[in-house]
Amino acid sequence: LVNVVARSGPTGILVIASEFVSKHHHKFTKRLISTKIDEVAKKEKREEEGDTRLVWHILPEYHHLLDVETLRFLRREKEKRHEQDDRKRGNRNSSSSQLKRRDSNGEKSEDGTNVPRSFPAYDAHEAPKESRKAFTHFCIHTRRKVKHSLGPEHRKDKSCINSILKDKWYAMSAAEKTIWQKWEAWDAKRFAHERKLYTRSEGKVTKPDPSYGRERSPVTSILKKKR
Repeated sequence: LVNVVARSGPTGILVIASEFVSKHHHKFTKRLISTKIDEVAKKEKREEEGDTRLVWHILPEYHHLLDVETLRFLRREKEKRHEQDDRKRGNRNSSSSQLKRRDSNGEKSEDGTNVPRSFPAYDAHEAPKESRKAFTHFCIHTRRKVKHSLGPEHRKDKSCINSILKDKWYAMSAAEKTIWQKWEAWDAKRFAHERKLYTRSEGKVTKPDPSYGRERSPVTSILKKKR
């Protein structure tokens, strides 16, 4: 039901309930389904998300019930709305907005984060931090946004936030993950650079990293660390 409502857009609650009951061979009543819809979703106009009319939005505490296909559908719909909004504002304003978001010190991603072109300052007397996987970088840059999208009662629920991050990651296309893979590649170079400086300052000989090349799930790794 949650996925049906999420895809229903501006459709009236009685229409949704009627179609759902009919599809499930009248195992439920329209009244029951209507009550459940009001329980899991809210119909409102969110201008910051490009809404031009009242549409159904699933409440944060039920986001974990959305499947991958629905998440992709919602992402595509949101992108369409923003594209339409940009066209209305005109190419001039759209170009100006893109220029403001572009940082000359790095490569721009969809949400404005940039892959650095240089390495940060490093104290060679301290052991360097391990490099992070693409999923970890995605979580670092996205966690705050996800957290603030939740109600106050759910913002400290790490399992809920981790579940949403995981769903968002799996819903992303290969092209959308490219920016985070570039972050991973940059971080690997950063670690190698700092490790070289560290071993030189300590007068040590660099030894092969026993974990290098070992297959592991980046999603599982980061979620375990956050628990």
